Amino acid sequence: MQRRLFGLIVIAACLAAVPLTATASPPTWERLKRIHPKPEEYRIGNTGCGRAYIKASVDDTKAVAEDFGRYAEMLKPFKKSRIVDQTPDHTDVYVEVSILKGKGTIRATLRFKPAQHQANGGYVLHGRLIEGNVKRFDTTYLLLPVDGNNTQMDVMMNIQPKFPVPAGLVTKQESESAAYAVKQLRLYAERRKG
Repeated sequence: MQRRLFGLIVIAACLAAVPLTATASPPTWERLKRIHPKPEEYRIGNTGCGRAYIKASVDDTKAVAEDFGRYAEMLKPFKKSRIVDQTPDHTDVYVEVSILKGKGTIRATLRFKPAQHQANGGYVLHGRLIEGNVKRFDTTYLLLPVDGNNTQMDVMMNIQPKFPVPAGLVTKQESESAAYAVKQLRLYAERRKG
C-alpha cells in the first residue's frame, strides 16, 4: 500500500513538474529547442529525469517509445529487451540493463499500460516493475506536442536496488540514464518522421 501511494505521489510530482496543458510549456520547449539535440537532465525528489526537444510528431515519438522489443538496439545500456506478454491492457517487457559502468545488471520485467492520450494531444506512458532483481523500477514517458511536427519528451526513472546504495548515487545514474534514453529515442523518432 505504501509503495503504491509513493508511486502515485512520484507520478503526480512528475505531472506537476511538466504541465499537461494545450502544448508543452513554452519556456521549457523553447529552451530545449535552443540546446537541441542535447537532452536536459533534472530530478524530482529521488526520481531521475531527462527531457529533449524532438523534431518529430508526437505520434512518431510515441511509436518509438512503445517499440519495447527494440530497446536493446536503440538504448545501449540495454543488453536485452523482449516482449514476454502482450494483451490489449498491457505489454510486459523483459529487460537486462547494464548499470554502474558495467559493474552490475538490472534484470526486470516491466508492465506498460497502453499510453494514455491527453486532452492536449500528448501521451503519458508508464511502466512499472512486476518482477526483477531490484525493489522498484518505474519509468514514465511524457510526450507533449509542441506543434504538429515537434514534441517535448520527458523520461522519468525511479529505481531502488535491493541492496543499500546512497540515494544520490542512484538518482544521478537515473538522471543520466533518462537523458541518454531521451537522446537515443529522439534519434529514432527523427529518423522515422515523414
